Amino acid sequence: MFNRKAICKKMACVAGASVISAAALTAPSVYADDTGFFIQGAYGGYKTHGDDFDDQNTLYELSAGYRFLPFLGVELGYTDLGEFGGDLVSAEVDGYSASVVGYLPFTESFNAFVELGQFYGDVDVQALDFQDKTESETPFYGIGVSFRVTEPLWITAEYDRYDVEYEDGGWPDDIVGGGDSTDVDTLKVGARYYF
Repeated sequence: MFNRKAICKKMACVAGASVISAAALTAPSVYADDTGFFIQGAYGGYKTHGDDFDDQNTLYELSAGYRFLPFLGVELGYTDLGEFGGDLVSAEVDGYSASVVGYLPFTESFNAFVELGQFYGDVDVQALDFQDKTESETPFYGIGVSFRVTEPLWITAEYDRYDVEYEDGGWPDDIVGGGDSTDVDTLKVGARYYF
């Protein structure tokens, strides 16, 4: 039987390696000034699917990072997904992430990027009178584009996929369907400022 999540993660790794390799061959000699520290704020929406958490809501994210080379950087972030779910079962998720980012600069004002990282989240699940809190540590991946507005300011648009894990707390099967994770697809826009 095929493991869909494992296949998706392998495909994301291959795509990330391809972007980094392609950028390494073309970017350094032309975009040598696109490096340094940055901070970013982002706002967007997300869709959860799987188990009892089919829902959509909004999120916000704060992050900081360093771009070592025009084609390679690292990023640390805080993401708040708020509350999602229904009347019977709901969850609140927020947490921190650490990732490696591969950039592909097409022009001086337009980049594509691939992000691979780890998400460290707190998951509070409420199911009727049952409640449980879980620390979730799961990989995530994303793709996006960024546009330069002024010399230090960029606008970004990004899609990320998280697999949020939680404990079922021994709840009855008629409350929670026996699953222990839900997929979260996010789409967000942000403003990034380089120093």
